[in-house]
Amino acid sequence: MKRECRWHTGRARGLLALLTLLPLLAFADRPPVFLDPGPSGQPLTGAVAVTGDAALAAVLGGSVSWTYPDRAPRTGRGEPLWLRVQFRVTEPGRFLLLELPTTALRTVDFYGPFTAGGEALQAPVHSGLRAPYASRPLGSERAVMPLGDLDPGDYRAYARLQADLTHTVTPIAWDLRDYQHERAHKRLFDGICYGVLLTLLVYNLALTAVFRDRSYGYYVFACAFALLTLATFNGHAAHYLWPGNPWLIEHSYQVAPALWLAFSGLFARAFLAIPGRLPRVDAILKLAIAAAIVNALLGAAGFTSLSHRSTELVALTGSLLMIGVSFRRWREGYAPALWYMLAICALFITIGLTVIVSWGLGNSAFLLGNALQMGILAEMVGLAMALSARIRVMQAEKLALTLRSRVLAEAAATDPLTGVANRNGLEEGAREILGQSGEHALMLLDLDRFKRINDSWGHAAGDALLTTVAERLREELRASDLIARSGGDEFVVLLGASPGREQLEAMARRLGERLSAPVPWEGEELTISASIGVALWPKDGHSLEALMLAADRAMYHSKRRRGTYAFFDSLAGGASGEAS
Repeated sequence: MKRECRWHTGRARGLLALLTLLPLLAFADRPPVFLDPGPSGQPLTGAVAVTGDAALAAVLGGSVSWTYPDRAPRTGRGEPLWLRVQFRVTEPGRFLLLELPTTALRTVDFYGPFTAGGEALQAPVHSGLRAPYASRPLGSERAVMPLGDLDPGDYRAYARLQADLTHTVTPIAWDLRDYQHERAHKRLFDGICYGVLLTLLVYNLALTAVFRDRSYGYYVFACAFALLTLATFNGHAAHYLWPGNPWLIEHSYQVAPALWLAFSGLFARAFLAIPGRLPRVDAILKLAIAAAIVNALLGAAGFTSLSHRSTELVALTGSLLMIGVSFRRWREGYAPALWYMLAICALFITIGLTVIVSWGLGNSAFLLGNALQMGILAEMVGLAMALSARIRVMQAEKLALTLRSRVLAEAAATDPLTGVANRNGLEEGAREILGQSGEHALMLLDLDRFKRINDSWGHAAGDALLTTVAERLREELRASDLIARSGGDEFVVLLGASPGREQLEAMARRLGERLSAPVPWEGEELTISASIGVALWPKDGHSLEALMLAADRAMYHSKRRRGTYAFFDSLAGGASGEAS
């Protein structure tokens, strides 16, 4: 029994000693990592020792304490950080290098590699955002430390890093050939993204010139700064736009995304018509736009961390706000808002993933390097689709407005009872017909005994009679002839390309006969006749007023004998007619 107690007591003491030593194990050196990178590189997770700022001599001399963090090493905001990699090479003839998965380090100093005896095999490399682009090894957009073609053995490499923001800096080991191959693939992907964004930018710039709409102008600026943001984060702005200007290289990381957000907010206000529909949301959006502009100024002034974190906050909260607003506008029936909502959702997701990795809540080099790029591309394509949908809506609205204007114009020129032209329609149609050369004729028809029928049978009977007269005129005349009701019981027929005198006489007789036919109404037959005056002028230069006056004189001549027609001949200077 005593032996068992002593055994348990000894076991407990051993566990206690082990727990006491566990924190110290993190400070103990670990065996060198074998460098054998494959085609996709070799992340050195768990094999990197870190320490705070110290003098180079202390670091190389071994008088500083190194730790192996459980999580991926990260830079502090403005605080220098040392990395140490102890590695072993077993295969000769391979040019090896270490890559840090970020382009946004303020300063980067590489030392080594050092042999086991402390001999430096490469000269120190000093680079970063505050140095010209030519200082970067291998012309790489990211921070790269060439290790060279090493013989089998154990080596050490050191890097001193300083950044304005927190970045994951787990080194990735590469064979130079694989690295160049992977870099070519990345550049191809980046080039496709840039090409799509440039195409959208130029296309909508042309639409801006055509439509003179603020939405397209704001989209062009948003697309331009989104493109600049991608080029900055990928390192291509420093490589190709301003390689010799460290100030632009460093500050474009804050200025470009802040201005992209500002113009995206202006685009949202105009595209979703927020000021007139949602004044409270518009006030919040104005504050967000102002904050983005202030962030750009802060970034230009050197307040990097404050500008960057504030820009991330504006991007996330602004995206959520615009998702809600676009959903509401879509539910209200504004179809283009659906494309806008999908675009902002894609951007929100990718910004969220980037922020998660950036804040150390995740560790994915792929997301860190590509998530925001894919989100911006999806957003700009989605917004372009939204603008296209808006064009279709505008065209549909314009067509509806044109049709409505045409209907209103026709209604204004049409007699509501009979469906033939009224006085306005007669004047408009006469301008077109009389504008053509050739002979024109005008018939003026007055219904005899209409007042007696109207007084005896009521206005309903009179209206039915007038409607029947209009129908019979349409049946007897050509489609090109203009029929109008000029008064209570007066109708006008204007004939372009008038037939000859004999054909007109036959037409007048036929119309008189047809209009004198009884009209059935409520079991009764209503009978009328028509007195017709015809004016025929065989020369150009006549007007509707002149033709109406001449036809009126002829019509009163025919009214002396009801149901007849008469012609007014300007050449003869008088009137003639016969019974119908």
